[in-house]
Amino acid sequence: VIFQFSIAIILIIGTTLILQQLNFIQNRNIGLNKEQILTLEFGPGDARKADVLLAELLKNPKVVNGSLNSFSFKSTSNITMLPEGRAQNEMTASYVICSDENFLKTFEIKLAAGRDFSKSFATDATEAFMVNEAAVKSFNWKTPKEALGKKIEWGELKNGKVIGVFKDFNFASLHENIEPLLIHVFPEWCNKISLRLKTNNLTATMSDIEKTWKSIATQSPFKYYFAEDEFNAQYRSEQNMKTVLSAFTFLSILVACLGLFGLASFTIKQRVKEIGIRKVLGSSANGIVSLLSKDFLKLVIISFIVASPIAWYGMNKWLQDYAYKIDIHLWVFALAGTLAFLIAFLTVSIQAYKAAFSNPVKSLRIE
Repeated sequence: VIFQFSIAIILIIGTTLILQQLNFIQNRNIGLNKEQILTLEFGPGDARKADVLLAELLKNPKVVNGSLNSFSFKSTSNITMLPEGRAQNEMTASYVICSDENFLKTFEIKLAAGRDFSKSFATDATEAFMVNEAAVKSFNWKTPKEALGKKIEWGELKNGKVIGVFKDFNFASLHENIEPLLIHVFPEWCNKISLRLKTNNLTATMSDIEKTWKSIATQSPFKYYFAEDEFNAQYRSEQNMKTVLSAFTFLSILVACLGLFGLASFTIKQRVKEIGIRKVLGSSANGIVSLLSKDFLKLVIISFIVASPIAWYGMNKWLQDYAYKIDIHLWVFALAGTLAFLIAFLTVSIQAYKAAFSNPVKSLRIE
């Protein structure tokens, strides 16, 4: 019984903490607004039509904003570059997103210093970079304001300077810390169109977008996904683990209850004469139930003492895989212990009340 309830308590604690972590991930402010963002992918054959395609899609009144880019939560390209302040032999790798001038506006990413890309500045396409706050720290540029104007050399492809610093956002899984990130205008590497949509009548909006797509992007199938779905897909293994653990938790509680029910039934049958004598001498039904339940509930308390450190160690190790994670609070253990205690009490009390309300004359006559 101790072993069975220990397993049940461990699974209750584990399932609760996994559910908390998943809720934390889904509701955490990651530094950009991923809701209502539709992403469309086009192939090399339609790359030259990308600007025309985006312009036509933006004419739809249900499209709030749009951007041509290479951004994906699943993977981000990186480049080897030389930030100002480093020697020629100190080149470093940095993640990079290629985009047009509307990327920050579409994803609602905030600036920390400087300005966004703009078509008003002809040199932005050939000489401008934007970096995140993590890059400022990594390149030892002290503050976002001091980073403005710093040079970045990217071999023969592009050499320019920083025109803006944007606030950190999680462009990868929350398993990882935010790394240095560059954004620059480089249409040759863009293969996606991201659209911020109005939420009302989404079916009709998608139908209109599909018609526009098929009329222009003739060499690319209409493939799309929502940014929020792509973000959540990174944690599918955790979702599956939660489902499996929930099923095992239910089964382990069921098995533990059956074991306790059988043990209680066997023990009470052995004490039928004692229960009858106690009733004849004036013991109340509640007093008898309390007497019979006490020994079994001690087993659940022992199970809780055994299970708690094991559950804490296992879940603490699991949470180490996340750069951004919840804290393990004592109330989770108290909840699991209380739940196990109540389940055990209900299981035992069914048998105990049956014995307490039986006719003592019958039990003594049998003896």
